[in-house]
Amino acid sequence: MLLKLSSNIQSRPLIKTETIENIIVDEVNKRTYVVMAERILSDGELYRIIRLEILSREPLAKGERLVISASKWIKAPKAAMSGKN
Repeated sequence: MLLKLSSNIQSRPLIKTETIENIIVDEVNKRTYVVMAERILSDGELYRIIRLEILSREPLAKGERLVISASKWIKAPKAAMSGKN
């Protein structure tokens, strides 16, 4: 039965997601920050986005899970960086 189940799972098409969850756990304040982005973000990008989001909100409760969209805080690349000379 187990072999039959695993063969069914392998035959299913893979689902391609458009966003990645970048998860940060703040153990001191018992909060979880989930930053949704199109790619894996660096530590600096994550902490900057979280800080800006916290500053724009009311005080947060302990144990809260905060889901943030990175597109709100990350600027689009300039046309000069797209390879046009």
